[in-house]
Amino acid sequence: MKDPTHLDQVLDAADTLVWEYDHLTECQSWAPSLLALLGYAPDAGPERMDRWLEMLHPEDRPRVESLV
Repeated sequence: MKDPTHLDQVLDAADTLVWEYDHLTECQSWAPSLLALLGYAPDAGPERMDRWLEMLHPEDRPRVESLV
């Protein structure tokens, strides 16, 4: 996980649940508060879109994949 920036610190303090997806590198970063809400350790968020799609409920995956 990357080092926290000022924006990361502000988002954490505001208890804002965000994640970021870079379409060029296909990498993701997750706010620690969002990962905690989902029951993951701070460094356990999926870093790539394909891994995130694997985590979806099987009934939800086709719809989500059609939108990505």
